[in-house]
Amino acid sequence: MTMLNPLRYNALDATGAPTVKPNSLTAREAELVDRMRCGDFTQIDEVVVCISGGKDSTACLLEVLSLIADGIESGTLAPADAPRVTLMHHLVDGSPDEELLFDWPVTEAYCRALAAAFNLPLVMSWREGGIGAEILKKDAKLRPSTFEDSGTGELVRIGGLRGKTATRMMFPAIQADLSKRWCSAVAKIDVCARAITNDSVLSEAKVVVVVTGERREEGKTSKTGAVSGRATYAEADRHRSSKAKNAEQADRYLDEGKREVISWRPILGWSEQRVWQVIQTAGVRAHPAYEAGFGRTSCAFCIFDCASSKRSARVRPSLNPLRSSAKLAVEFSTDDMNASVSLLAPRI
Repeated sequence: MTMLNPLRYNALDATGAPTVKPNSLTAREAELVDRMRCGDFTQIDEVVVCISGGKDSTACLLEVLSLIADGIESGTLAPADAPRVTLMHHLVDGSPDEELLFDWPVTEAYCRALAAAFNLPLVMSWREGGIGAEILKKDAKLRPSTFEDSGTGELVRIGGLRGKTATRMMFPAIQADLSKRWCSAVAKIDVCARAITNDSVLSEAKVVVVVTGERREEGKTSKTGAVSGRATYAEADRHRSSKAKNAEQADRYLDEGKREVISWRPILGWSEQRVWQVIQTAGVRAHPAYEAGFGRTSCAFCIFDCASSKRSARVRPSLNPLRSSAKLAVEFSTDDMNASVSLLAPRI
């Protein structure tokens, strides 16, 4: 197999030159990804597919399963060497017992049905209090996160004891910066990293691949041709839960068998049309929200889908208490925040 140039997995800027990120993969890490794209998962111990219930994460799951099946059929991958595939879903409103504020009522059941249809294990994870609690955080630390251990099935609670006391009192902003569009970071990305780091099986695996469904088509291109957001994402890079924090450590840890975690976005270059074609060809029924005409399913009320959020907010009375308290307590100082609050104002 031809050795892969690590830069292949980075986006291109307006001139067509690679946009190199600080955590670009080493040649050895990149070769692992290149082998997976050819159906060879021999060196991969665990694959975690993060599913939101949306079309892109569903297409990711189908692509991974298809690649593994192709590898086995072609003889590239021995059945005994196939990695365990685990689905992980982040409950954005907190534990299953908490009232739904942002999530669709059917999403958890849809993800469980999807896992059952493919006979795959599914683990849930969440930030206590979810997005709603983080919006109203005042003089408090980041709340703990909880996940279902993929090995024991037990609930594991971590965090909440250290860290700085801070005040949020603000809705997420429509920006690529995760410190401002903090909903993804707080309710999903950090929760996932903590789960992988502390899971009884994943924490002991030598090579773990975390699969997510971002697509460059959903990024932004300015009038000058500059790209931002998901248009700048790398197809693969080192996951934040990896023990290796730089290239030198990455290669050494691969030799020593220490945990290496790679983040892989296998459908990054796909069009939305291709996503739907793959789902339809597989005979998978998409999340019911799509059938109702909504464009996004991760959150019923999402800052990135203003038109659909206006419709969903009208039929989600459970949002009213949060709207009222947020309206009284939050100062919306940016254009992005004002855009968000305008969706809530008619119902307050």
